[in-house]
Amino acid sequence: MSQELALSEIRKFLKSEDPVVLSISGRWGVGKTYAWDTTLQEMRADTPLRSYAYVSAFGLNDLEALKTQIVQSTISLDGEDLQPTIKSYFDHAKSLSGLQKMVAQTLRKSVPHVNKGVSEVPYVGKILESLTPNALLRIRKQIVCIDDLERAGEGLEIDEILGFVSSLRERRDCKVVLLLNEDGLGKKGRVYRRYLEKVVEQAIRFEPTPKESAEAAFAGDDPLAPLLQANAEKLGITNIRVLRRIRRFLGAIEECFEDLEEQTIEDVVHSLTLLGWSVFEPGIAPDLNYIQKFNSYIAMLAEEGLKGKDKKSFKIIEKYGFSGFDRCDQLLLNGLRSGAFDSESLKTEFIEMNNSVLNQEAKVGIRKPWDRFRGSFKNDAEEFVSELTESVEKFGRDMSASELSLVLSYLRKLDKGDEAKRLLDLYMDIQSDRPRDFFNIHRYTIFQKLEEDVVNAFKVKLDELELEKDPVAILLQLGGAKGYNADDISFLASLSKDKFYEIFQSADGEELLELLRGGMLFDGVSGNVPGMEEIAPKVREALEDIASECELNKLRVDAFLNTN
Repeated sequence: MSQELALSEIRKFLKSEDPVVLSISGRWGVGKTYAWDTTLQEMRADTPLRSYAYVSAFGLNDLEALKTQIVQSTISLDGEDLQPTIKSYFDHAKSLSGLQKMVAQTLRKSVPHVNKGVSEVPYVGKILESLTPNALLRIRKQIVCIDDLERAGEGLEIDEILGFVSSLRERRDCKVVLLLNEDGLGKKGRVYRRYLEKVVEQAIRFEPTPKESAEAAFAGDDPLAPLLQANAEKLGITNIRVLRRIRRFLGAIEECFEDLEEQTIEDVVHSLTLLGWSVFEPGIAPDLNYIQKFNSYIAMLAEEGLKGKDKKSFKIIEKYGFSGFDRCDQLLLNGLRSGAFDSESLKTEFIEMNNSVLNQEAKVGIRKPWDRFRGSFKNDAEEFVSELTESVEKFGRDMSASELSLVLSYLRKLDKGDEAKRLLDLYMDIQSDRPRDFFNIHRYTIFQKLEEDVVNAFKVKLDELELEKDPVAILLQLGGAKGYNADDISFLASLSKDKFYEIFQSADGEELLELLRGGMLFDGVSGNVPGMEEIAPKVREALEDIASECELNKLRVDAFLNTN
């Protein structure tokens, strides 16, 4: 049920004096505990039962530990806080017959600590064991909340907890609320459901709507909240913790938004919301591998052949309006995974995106032939080819490598190979003044297969241009285990094996060893950073060329590769 309906049932539960058991189940992160706490706080003055204990079963290994937690956590709802302190514990315990003297003595020793939690005063724990069995007898006519049932330790079984809960209700006239993620119970779920009808009077499913979750996750005065909320609702995200994590990561790149068009910012937040959901809630969000290879044009054509999680992912992504995974998305994903963004690379990418946004005519022109392709079954191949050609001739400057590759692919399928070759040459001429990194094929997604002649044309151009970074410095950093970033890996992958040959031949001593170690760092490693898997093979080729020059070098290379 929605959050509002669930809150209504919690209020009814709190208003009643009858000893009943309420179960509230929902996925992790949807705000069950928060909803319970805030509702209790709101109604604490009007609740008939005036004592309350909150305990978490997380990591508790036996029933006695659970009982002890209830005794130590019991507070009066007439107090100022819902959190137990030393004072609240002794206020509760000193009412027990025969214990007043012990409590009074301990309380005097504890004066400096009365506002701390029980566990924060070392010597108090020594008397708790003697107080707890007696204090448990006084747990009567109070509210008890037991959270995290699915996370109880190995020695504490669900049937034990429910049996104890039944005893609290029937023999102690207590009202008990159970908070849990029923889906997280695993094999214990069968036991829970078997006892459910005998112990629990009402079981509700806490399922806030995406709108309710977004409103709970984002501050009302946050300027990006409306945009984030719209994205979250469209995707159907209900995990409040995930939404807050996405917002925190967005905060790390807000400084890069200065002077950007509103549409550019919206595009960045649009991507970050989807990618953040897939990274932080992978079991429910669209599959990340599918997102990385997604292209809206190709996906629509292949929708009928999709199965299982790919089909589910397509439906969510297509409805969300995600057009395809690009360079900016890769940088955002790298940051979400590593915990920190490459701000300089993002700023450069945002400027490119901004320039593209400013030229809306180009976006419409690039999309035009594909709107025709998907829009009918007319015999209009001539018009389609004409629009493909026009998209490159007029808007090639704003066209990505993957968009060009798709154009060339369909021209060839329609027996227009000569036209495809002409347009590739034209495109490369249009882009001729771009910086070297533009032609680094690894800056584009590694999941979308590009036409071979596009890849080759980019590589040829890449080799013609001067290096913009120092490969020696990057290799030494890798060899010295000083970390790396995605742009450096992409840059090394763009180098030819001849460049690696030149680097190794120009070094000696410890520097040479570090260069070699850096070059072979990712040998046999499977990673999601574009270009990671291509560095070591090129290094090997360079070393093979060195080994072929003389017998001594062959022995040197063999020794290094065999010990690496």
